[in-house]
Amino acid sequence: MTNPTDLGEITVVGQRRPNESMQPFPERIEINTPLPGDVAVIEPVDSSLDPCSDPHTKREWNIDAAAAKAIQKFLERALAAGEGDLNYRERGAFLLLQPDGSVTLGPIVDGDIFPPPGSTQQPSTQLVPQDIPNMAQIIGMIHNHAPGQHLPSPPSGIHGGDQAGMQTLVNVMNTPSYTQYNGGGGVNARFYIISQTTGPNPTYKLTVYGPETIKYDANGNPPSVGPEVNPNGQSCPI
Repeated sequence: MTNPTDLGEITVVGQRRPNESMQPFPERIEINTPLPGDVAVIEPVDSSLDPCSDPHTKREWNIDAAAAKAIQKFLERALAAGEGDLNYRERGAFLLLQPDGSVTLGPIVDGDIFPPPGSTQQPSTQLVPQDIPNMAQIIGMIHNHAPGQHLPSPPSGIHGGDQAGMQTLVNVMNTPSYTQYNGGGGVNARFYIISQTTGPNPTYKLTVYGPETIKYDANGNPPSVGPEVNPNGQSCPI
């Protein structure tokens, strides 16, 4: 079953575990239904424990799955551009809620080349909501960082950092004509970061943030690293 994960003021579920945790990622439970004429006794299972049985938990499950699948799509775009991995350039995309409850990846947008280590330059990717034909579908954003940078980019100078990107996302989702479609507005916005781990046997780690957990405090201190998303996450059945 899936376990709740605390993201600031709200509690959500998804295919996530706390950062640096070694516990297994949540999995869907199997709900067995007896076949007609089956005399075997099957212990009943509460179907509400299935994250795909409720619209809110289904959306969290599916947006995590879409973000996980985005890693391969980002890699394919990087390879097509002659890059060997996701450590050369930042890219980003919106995550889009479909009418059947599934979540898909919007067009991938190329951003800045990563500066050399030690540079104070902050790369960015310009995602424009108006480029999405139906902006009511926008429920999340995803982009990649340089290796080891699993935290949101901080605000600096005129650059608002990743929390400014989140605020754009929240503003779009709070548009009155969109909230009925997206199921409650910007409080449900999700922001994902792909970043390769450092050290031996590096892998791509996917972290997720909500509107409150992405923020730096008034003294410029970063938030905690967000929950890690299962890189092999699967969507709910359609």
